[in-house]
Amino acid sequence: MGIQDLIITPIYLFLFLGLTNVFRNRFTTLKTRKYFIPALTAHLVEAIFTILKFK
Repeated sequence: MGIQDLIITPIYLFLFLGLTNVFRNRFTTLKTRKYFIPALTAHLVEAIFTILKFK
């Protein structure tokens, strides 16, 4: 893992979370809206740690 990975990864995460914030109303209801971003963030962090674990 190089310095490029440490710079690019947060940029992609913020871009992805920004896009999901735009499309959140399309995919959620009033009951599930407050859980959408935290659940997606937890899923992304888990995927990153799983990749680092098996690399």
